[in-house]
Amino acid sequence: MAAAVREAYRAADWTDFSHTGPGTLAGAYLRSFWQPIHLTQHLPFGRAVPVRVMSEDFTLYRGETGTPHLLAFRCAHRGTQLSTGWVEGDDLRCFYHGWKYNGGGQCIEQPAEPQPFCDRIKIKSYPVQEYLGLIFAYLGEDEPPALPRYPLLEQEGVLDNRVQMLACNYFNRLDNSMDPVHVAFVHYWARVGSQFTPGRIPTIDAEETPWGF
Repeated sequence: MAAAVREAYRAADWTDFSHTGPGTLAGAYLRSFWQPIHLTQHLPFGRAVPVRVMSEDFTLYRGETGTPHLLAFRCAHRGTQLSTGWVEGDDLRCFYHGWKYNGGGQCIEQPAEPQPFCDRIKIKSYPVQEYLGLIFAYLGEDEPPALPRYPLLEQEGVLDNRVQMLACNYFNRLDNSMDPVHVAFVHYWARVGSQFTPGRIPTIDAEETPWGF
């Protein structure tokens, strides 16, 4: 983890698991994994969209060849939101003055400049991969690890990907997922006649696994 991130935190902040923006401890940790950021079906060929992940904005676009790319949110020239521009081949052209970037973030055209200096302009880009109907991105600073594979989900059958917006922090959601006791109270109305009814608290046990909870 970058020294600047460590130095930005006081001793009391080491328990801050909830904030995930740039420069936070939890943010640095989560950026060391591939993260699903978009549904494949929602990114047509030749389209650019803004995406916000862990309090940070990015530009996601699919080239006309079908390849997805993830770039910084704004053009290096005048700060225009790049997703308002348009796709040309596998490149993205800014809506404001027409600067064009390739999928690696390198500026390759500056139409209004008498003496272009494209070689000196490069915005941030991030590795992306498509898998199981999702677009995954690696937002960390280091070389990305291999994208995990799930052979069970690759088998023949119906794979249904959906997006659910939850008005809470990711850490609250994880904590809630590992808490079966609350079901007997919060969700008892949908579980009448089952073990999850008021007064019938489930017995909890757990075991460690190589893949998480």
